[in-house]
Amino acid sequence: MTDYSEEEQVERLRKWWEQNGTSVVLAIVLSVSGLLGWRYWQSSTQEKAEAASVVYQQLTEAMDQARAVPDSAEQAEQVQAAAEKLVSEHGSTSYADYGRFTLAKLAVEDRDYAGAAVLLREVMDSPSTKAIGWTARARLARVLLQSADLDGAEQVLNASWPESWQGQAFELRGDLARARGDLEAARAAYQSALTALEEDGAGHRELVQMKLDDLVPAS
Repeated sequence: MTDYSEEEQVERLRKWWEQNGTSVVLAIVLSVSGLLGWRYWQSSTQEKAEAASVVYQQLTEAMDQARAVPDSAEQAEQVQAAAEKLVSEHGSTSYADYGRFTLAKLAVEDRDYAGAAVLLREVMDSPSTKAIGWTARARLARVLLQSADLDGAEQVLNASWPESWQGQAFELRGDLARARGDLEAARAAYQSALTALEEDGAGHRELVQMKLDDLVPAS
């Protein structure tokens, strides 16, 4: 092992620093900047989520009040304003999808099926979660059926639905077949829906059963 004097050690350190000092400082700066950037991003994301949560709470409260006073134009305007705010100011959060769902519901109530379809398709094409995406697809199919856009509804229904959504998918296919006058296909689809629906969805099973019973020819 070579022994160096104090002066030699200082000189070796000086030369090493001349060769590597810049890269060391740069690495430290980048590390600190990355840490600060990550913390800023986390803080900014949390602040946005909290702000969106406040607006979402305002939306749910407005909807509760609107249900209590269904004919109140003022309450309806508050619901729409909160939903629009979620979409316009908090579009990067999952709350915006709920805002679009609400606006689509209001559009359907006004018989603006085209407007509702646009909103639901936006959610379906770029959902914040898979569950929200399938919810949007199912609602879009219903809106298209309601507006008699049967080809559009068929296109939306033509997807590989998850097992948990098979019941709704079969029901909607039954609605489509019935709208086209193919009662045999509608009957088969409703029967498949009843088989797929879970027992704990008894209320919805009853609705599908009613649709199936309506297809039985009158004696």
